Amino acid sequence: MVLAFAKPVIALGPTPPSLDQVRTAMALATVAWNLPVYVRERRPEAAAFRARLDAALASAGPKAREVVSDLMIARLTKHAADPRTIVVEVRAGTEGEAPVVVTIGTEG
Repeated sequence: MVLAFAKPVIALGPTPPSLDQVRTAMALATVAWNLPVYVRERRPEAAAFRARLDAALASAGPKAREVVSDLMIARLTKHAADPRTIVVEVRAGTEGEAPVVVTIGTEG
């Protein structure tokens, strides 16, 4: 679920993506997934997540901003009924292998 949600952000970079590119994409996707839940539940971390997203998008190109906006809309519409928040870790793959995305927690 997490990787499928993040796929449009990962697709912005080269193929195959580097470890740093996957980490950045997963961080953006995680914020896009969790932020609507945090705002709805009035969690204190909502402001920090929003600031993190705004800072990341300030240096991103227009296509990246569009993709993240689309993810936020998808979270509020297509995935609105899913109450979970997510935590992910991206690990380096073995030599010559792609980075590995691991969901290390869900809540809700």
